[in-house]
Amino acid sequence: MSAELSAEATEIADFLLSDESYITTALGKLNFTLGGFRVETKGYREIGHKIRQGAIEVRAVQSDPDSPLAAAYTPRLDRLSVSAGLDLHTPRRGRIKDQSMVVHEVTHALLDFHRFTTTVALDEACAYVAGQVYARALGDLQMSSRPRDGAILSASQRIVRERRMRYVTGAVLMATDPDIVALTDAIRGHTRAYPDADVRRTGDGVYGGLIDPWYMPRN
Repeated sequence: MSAELSAEATEIADFLLSDESYITTALGKLNFTLGGFRVETKGYREIGHKIRQGAIEVRAVQSDPDSPLAAAYTPRLDRLSVSAGLDLHTPRRGRIKDQSMVVHEVTHALLDFHRFTTTVALDEACAYVAGQVYARALGDLQMSSRPRDGAILSASQRIVRERRMRYVTGAVLMATDPDIVALTDAIRGHTRAYPDADVRRTGDGVYGGLIDPWYMPRN
C-alpha cells in the first residue's frame, strides 16, 4: 500500500482533497440520498485518502478518440481507470467536465466502499446525478451529440435543476419518483453501455473498512 502513486492517482487524490474554493464549493453540494444510498461530501474526501493510501488503484488508459475522458471504476478490483495525463486543475473552466466525470466514477467507488446493494441502473443514476450536481454548481451544462448519452444527461440535469440541488442540499430521491424513473429508463435504453441495468449487485468493499456505515439500520 506504500508504493509510489502514479501521476493520475496523485491528480485525482489532490482534486478530491483540494482546498481550492471553487472545488470545495462544488464538492460541498454533494449531499443527497438516492434509492436509499446517502451521498455525502466526506465520502469523496475519504476516497481521496484511499487513493493516496493505495487502497484504490488508479490506472492510466488511452482515451477513446470519441470521448474526452475515458473513466471507469471496477469494483472487484478496486480500480479507477482514467485517461493518461489527466489534468483536473488547470485551466479551471476547461476542467469541469473532467472533474464531474471523476465525481461520477468516485460515486461508484463509494457505493462499493459501503458494500451497498442496488441495481446497476440505480447505481448509475446516483453517479449521474452526483456528476451533474458538481457540474451545475459551477455553472456548467454538459451536452452530448450521442442520442442515448444525451437522454441520460438530460434526465439527470432535469433532476438537479427542478429539485434545485445546486442551491439546496439534502434532497431525498426515491427510486419510484417519476424523475428518477425517467433517468433509470434512459439508462436502460442505453443497452450497449448498460446491458445489465436491472441486475442487483453488492459492492465488496475497499481495503480499510467503512467510513460511517450510515445506511445500516440504527438501534
